[in-house]
Amino acid sequence: MDVIELPKLLKSKVDYEKVVCDIVEKVKGIAHLSHPVDIELIHYISTIIENVVDKKQGLNKLDILLSIIQIIFPHVSSEEIILIKAIVEHLLKLKVIKKIALYKYAKIFLREIIKKYLGDLLKKQ
Repeated sequence: MDVIELPKLLKSKVDYEKVVCDIVEKVKGIAHLSHPVDIELIHYISTIIENVVDKKQGLNKLDILLSIIQIIFPHVSSEEIILIKAIVEHLLKLKVIKKIALYKYAKIFLREIIKKYLGDLLKKQ
């Protein structure tokens, strides 16, 4: 039986959708605690994308980030998207987005969210 090769464009679309869905599942539980323009959230998602997406796949990492943000926050405005792009450019200039062990970054990010959440709870009391 012959294997039918998918056209390259279709393969990249399938890869794109798979990457976006996988990352949305990883981030969905944390994202509801923040805002679409939260620098820590953008940095976290960008780091995941950097670790998951290979240059050989030919996928645009910024488009993936924006798709994820639009799925998680459907109400995001065009001004916020422009701001997200500027934040990503700034993070890239600072060379903050890099390949690291994902569990290390998730641990740091979750620790910060828990501190912020507990601080808000303590202020209310």
